[in-house]
Amino acid sequence: MALHRSIIKFAVVLSLTFLAPLSLPTLTSSQAKAENMKIANLAGSWRGRGTVKTSLNGKKENIRCRLTNRDNSKAAKITILGNCSVGTFLLPVNGWIKRQGKGNTYKASLFNSLARMSSNFFTGKIKGKKLGLSYKGIDNKTKERVHASITIIHKTASSFDLQIKRADPTSKKQFHVGTIKFKKK
Repeated sequence: MALHRSIIKFAVVLSLTFLAPLSLPTLTSSQAKAENMKIANLAGSWRGRGTVKTSLNGKKENIRCRLTNRDNSKAAKITILGNCSVGTFLLPVNGWIKRQGKGNTYKASLFNSLARMSSNFFTGKIKGKKLGLSYKGIDNKTKERVHASITIIHKTASSFDLQIKRADPTSKKQFHVGTIKFKKK
């Protein structure tokens, strides 16, 4: 049972990881000044490496991710396919991120990796060179509340950092799950 809970928690953490590259485009200098990110600029392939942990006092583990983002400009949407791995554990990524209306509000979903959650939608906004996405839901199997957030920080035209935070289910304290550094392939 404890192993199952760890795998579910890790799946949520990795699911959050996959969404991040969809929301952070490559910026030109004029776009950066306008602080207007466009998800269409994320089309292409990305690789990421970093460390993550599944609990407040958990051991850090290395993570590697590969994503391919496909642009659907007409729908202001990016579809995501890929995977992340930690040791021998492989989590497939299958989802989308879409701009809501004409503003800078985004909604995203992952189908396979959050199938046991009460909701599989993430929401967030862009502020400057950062995109913040948050998730609140309940694990339908363990009945634990899941509250997590990711912050994508634009570094260069071909790289960004993804920082993940999560609330510990027992203490309710937010903790730093990890950072993954992505580069365009």
